[in-house]
Amino acid sequence: MGMNQEQKDLRTGLNAHITLPDCVEERIQEAYQSIRKNQEASGRNEVVVVKKRNMNKWVVVAAAVVLTCTATFGVWAAVTGYFSKEVEEDKKAVTYKFEVNYELVPGEFEVEPSYLPSGYVKREGENMIWAKDNEGQKISVFSVYNTTDLERMNNEIILEGLKGAPNIEKTTLAGMEAHVIIYQEGEKYRWSNDIYLFNPQEGYIIDIIGDYNVPLDELKRFADGLKITRVSDAEFETEEQKAARIQEAEEWEREIQKIDQRMKEQSAVGIPKDEIVALGESAEAEWLLESGEYYRKEEFTITDVQYADSISDYDTRGFFDYSELEPWLNEDGTLKPYIRVHEDAENNIVAEEQVNQQFLVVKAKVKKCELNESNETDKQYSKDTPIGARLERLVEREDGNYTWATDFYEPLPNQENYLQIDNDAIYFDQPEFTEGEERYYFFYRTLDKGEELEYTLIFVVDEDLKDSLFLQFNAFPLKYIYNESKSIYFSLK
Repeated sequence: MGMNQEQKDLRTGLNAHITLPDCVEERIQEAYQSIRKNQEASGRNEVVVVKKRNMNKWVVVAAAVVLTCTATFGVWAAVTGYFSKEVEEDKKAVTYKFEVNYELVPGEFEVEPSYLPSGYVKREGENMIWAKDNEGQKISVFSVYNTTDLERMNNEIILEGLKGAPNIEKTTLAGMEAHVIIYQEGEKYRWSNDIYLFNPQEGYIIDIIGDYNVPLDELKRFADGLKITRVSDAEFETEEQKAARIQEAEEWEREIQKIDQRMKEQSAVGIPKDEIVALGESAEAEWLLESGEYYRKEEFTITDVQYADSISDYDTRGFFDYSELEPWLNEDGTLKPYIRVHEDAENNIVAEEQVNQQFLVVKAKVKKCELNESNETDKQYSKDTPIGARLERLVEREDGNYTWATDFYEPLPNQENYLQIDNDAIYFDQPEFTEGEERYYFFYRTLDKGEELEYTLIFVVDEDLKDSLFLQFNAFPLKYIYNESKSIYFSLK
């Protein structure tokens, strides 16, 4: 079963790496969700756009909860419309700075296109996204900023590219000043193109995004044909709302500082070598309820590890998505090489190089040890057993213990190689859930108490990195920053 389009969009444009184990990312998400719940409870729905890293173009919109101050930019001429702007360009970024006219009432706007490229339709269930045949390359009106948005965004929009500041083509579209944003090496890195439409007379800025494979002329025609209608008035923040936003930003900053400190502590401690589960040995994954009773408990063992050049004798029905693997197979069943990007911990590109791939075949055994016996419904749920796993690259320290790698490897985006996405398995020899929506649980099995399952997982790995790989079963709780549960890593050699 292939990916749906949203999954493909995420894979090609929004994958971001982590520099330490998953606990860091999960704790960041916990902090964000906590602040987000407070926003929802207060009736605000402010957008937070975070800098996108690695192969994505970096787009920074300094917005809402991440800001604590209001900047001033020297002497401005009188604002005759809803806002005025200045543009600053250097080798790294393009920065738009705005001054807002608070005497004019801001508006809310609706956008409708009068021109769509051939085959484009409004994507089902999406607002302001038009895609070819409802699935392929797409155009979206990413945002319509009014003056209240500009205020919450600290009156600033910053555009950065991994390869330096984007190029700007200044023109007129839909009767407005238009800036066509073209990122360097866009096709290679599969970066989208942006068009900003500025209308200080009516009080809005429109950000239009076209996928890398949308012809630029068509994107311009789309922008030129937009019909914008003011549908209602909006209101600037009150002083109380602004104070609440600043307080939320400060809460976020405190959470980030806590995370930074804990990351440093974790990195210093690392992973003791005697906590690595040796090949052939077992470890138990425990999930406890607040009462102390088991929600579920499993025992995992890796029984064998082999690297293979070809797996042509394996049943294709065991692959989660064989269509992703097939383009990368030679006629003899071996894997084709691909171009890989190596980035350091600061997201600087260290190298782009062609590397060879291999299959990693892991034979494992799982035993269901405990179920949630509180009632029949919970008992049935606790039979669901995640048997999948992911690979983690660990670095051996001088003291013989391990820590997490802080540099990254990933395919050059135009390779469209998704075989190592999230370092997950691509094959499971005994899938139970294979049809329709159940396929999302492909790497699960239903196991009763005392039941055992011996099974095979297959991964794709880079030949030159395999000595640094360890395995983590998905059934184990992650090592969160603020509790005592641990990540458990299994040796593959």
